[in-house]
Amino acid sequence: MKQGLREFRVLDDSHGIAGAYASKLFADAGADVVKLGALPAEASALDRFLAAGKRIALEAGALRETADLIVSDALDSTPERAARQVVLSITPFGRTGPFRDRPWSELTLQAESGSIGTRGLPGQ
Repeated sequence: MKQGLREFRVLDDSHGIAGAYASKLFADAGADVVKLGALPAEASALDRFLAAGKRIALEAGALRETADLIVSDALDSTPERAARQVVLSITPFGRTGPFRDRPWSELTLQAESGSIGTRGLPGQ
């Protein structure tokens, strides 16, 4: 009997907060999560939190073929994948369409989603 996601492998090839957080949820649920790229020496507390529970690999190697899920936030291409794999593509304004190349930051994404407008006390 399988318990949690113990036998589920996730390859985190993302560079932003959204991808790191999505793969952290899988790690917290017991999946084997491998983050591509070393954690920088000057990593923030948030970076260390999002990397917790993940293994680090400097190169993808065979991980691309053995992962069940690939988390990516690259706009330029869809990662190569095996037939049984799923790719979770996280991008600010989609991979195609009129806003694909629109400039963004974490602040502008929060503003566009309306979350900034709902903070504070009603009427203030």
